[in-house]
Amino acid sequence: MSNSFLETIFTKLDGYYSAGDNDGAENYLKAMLSAFEINEETERPEYISVLNELAGFYRGVSRYAESAAAFSKALELLEKTNAADGTAYANILMNLAGLFRLMGNTEESLDAFSAAKNILEKADPRDEYAYASTLNNLSLAYSQKCDYENAKKYALEAFNIMKSGVGGDHEIATSLNNLATLAVRSNNIDEAEKYVTQALAIYDKMPDENVHHAAALATLGSVRFARSDPDAALTAYSKSLILTEKFFGKNIEYAYTERSLARIYESLGDYQQALSHLAVGYEIMLGIFGESHERAEEYKIEMLRLESRL
Repeated sequence: MSNSFLETIFTKLDGYYSAGDNDGAENYLKAMLSAFEINEETERPEYISVLNELAGFYRGVSRYAESAAAFSKALELLEKTNAADGTAYANILMNLAGLFRLMGNTEESLDAFSAAKNILEKADPRDEYAYASTLNNLSLAYSQKCDYENAKKYALEAFNIMKSGVGGDHEIATSLNNLATLAVRSNNIDEAEKYVTQALAIYDKMPDENVHHAAALATLGSVRFARSDPDAALTAYSKSLILTEKFFGKNIEYAYTERSLARIYESLGDYQQALSHLAVGYEIMLGIFGESHERAEEYKIEMLRLESRL
């Protein structure tokens, strides 16, 4: 088997993703894995690549337990074949670290990202694309920790690598949106608007809808709300919801966006609409984390507060 085999698989997957057919994508990936398993070829690089893709799919649709199990299995297989110091291992470790970040396990995420970064730094030659991706993700983890100084440092380093010719348009746009998000969290709205405008200009020129476009639209919503333009914020967040659902279904990002919409409607005094959007987010959080988890509790507390205002 060769890279052309994987290219064929990923081209087929792109068709499922573009059509918003998550069931089709999952079933196709499972079928590919089963074919390897029947032939007892689970240590082949191609099997591990497909397993990593399935783990990423589960992460995208917020099926975190299944995602963690698949990433961990992929790492174990690489360890078994004495490949735990290579770029493939670092990439999967970076993906697992991204899962930890989404689950709210920030310190665990930072440890895993740092480990991936160290592996890539020792590689000769270094995979610049993988390295920049790791830096981008490190930035997100530091931002989640509210360490904006380190977050911006890594985001800028990643952006400079990507724009040097290492990354394509969507990687550059992702880096720009990371910088915009950091600027929003640092309350530097002018800088945020500059970066997100550049990111959206790139996405708007793409021939096909991009999976990360939704994140940039959500950032635009934050900028417009900070500019006291709730109508424009509602429009941006609503577009973000549509794209998120298309690619991932109602995942954790969908829940976050529903919460943002709720806060805008609350600011407008429309508490019923606010509660309606927050309730959708709450149901998603319940499905991902369970009723006793602090993230679900946050939504429940906000719902009770809104109900008291009706």
